[in-house]
Amino acid sequence: MTRAPRTIVAVALAGAAFLGWTIEAHAQVNARCDVLIIHGTNDDKPDPTALPAAVAGPLAQFPQLRMPPFSAYRTMRLLRRPILNLTPNVPFAVALPTGRSMAVTYLGNDPHGHLQISVSISMPGAVAYLPGIVYAATPGAPFFQAGQSYQGGVLILGFVCQ
Repeated sequence: MTRAPRTIVAVALAGAAFLGWTIEAHAQVNARCDVLIIHGTNDDKPDPTALPAAVAGPLAQFPQLRMPPFSAYRTMRLLRRPILNLTPNVPFAVALPTGRSMAVTYLGNDPHGHLQISVSISMPGAVAYLPGIVYAATPGAPFFQAGQSYQGGVLILGFVCQ
């Protein structure tokens, strides 16, 4: 008879451990970021495939691009739009057209529900161009970063994370 209660306790403990693991696995929250890699220029003769900043197109849904400092560029062309599925504290590398590499890391949510997104840019074998900056992103609201020179213009990076 002493064997049955021990078996029940062992099964109960195993079940609790299993449930604890399952709950913890579901508590881990991931983030999804839509990254916009944009080329902004002031060419007198813009690329015919480029989108004027104020004209309808995939970038028209972002009014931030029509405000300073981005409004300084006459044309904007969406180069790539990778979608990143981020696991907490695991950097996701994105190759940039400048030859640099961008690392995007989801650090979790702050107490206000903002996603903590770290962005750093480096050149292989060189000092970091942009050491990690942590953005407190409102889920679904875009944020932008610009400044890298690229083909007579500037590279603008946009992020929409949820």
